[in-house]
Amino acid sequence: MRVRVGLETGFADGRCLAWALDFPGVCAWGADRSAALISLPKELTGWSAWARRKGGWDWLPFGDLDFRLVEAVSAGSMSGIWFADDARPYDRVEAVRASQMLGWVAEDLAPLMTKIEAKNPTSRHAALSEAEENPVTDLVSAAERFLAGAGLDSDPSAGTQTSGERLASVTQRARARILDLAGSGRQWEMNGERWSARKLLRMLVWNALDHLAQAQRAT
Repeated sequence: MRVRVGLETGFADGRCLAWALDFPGVCAWGADRSAALISLPKELTGWSAWARRKGGWDWLPFGDLDFRLVEAVSAGSMSGIWFADDARPYDRVEAVRASQMLGWVAEDLAPLMTKIEAKNPTSRHAALSEAEENPVTDLVSAAERFLAGAGLDSDPSAGTQTSGERLASVTQRARARILDLAGSGRQWEMNGERWSARKLLRMLVWNALDHLAQAQRAT
């Protein structure tokens, strides 16, 4: 199976980030472009094993994987990255799978939140929590920004919710938005950055997976 790869090379610290373009949210960091490209197969197979364990489906067929670099960009920030592939609409199958992944992340975060809150009781309330103390808060805040750029208002009761309640709310709205935009070629601008339905899909799933990993390390 051919795996198309997009590479971001413009980060200030010199690191590079390789994305598996057909697998939303799956990416790998490296000290340079070679290290990022070498790390991507491990990230992809680990993600595939997690998806198989959670949902019983495997996006990766058995057999050899042929990783091909198809595009390299230099944006300098995660949200600023724009690949030509981001203009490509995603289909219903991709939408359903990405929606499921967001739900699985929320499931996996639930027991971790209990441990995080036990270490810092104030982190249970979103208004009192710091991103460094509660990765869930950072996940929710970023997802809210992404969804706002796509025209989806934030939950009006968010200010009184716990971090767990905010996670449930933003996950529900993100999953619905992903399904709504299936087949859409819509693009928009947010803070001077170019966005699209596919970029939103990519960033929502990446944000969820990245903060799940942070929560796992914190516990």
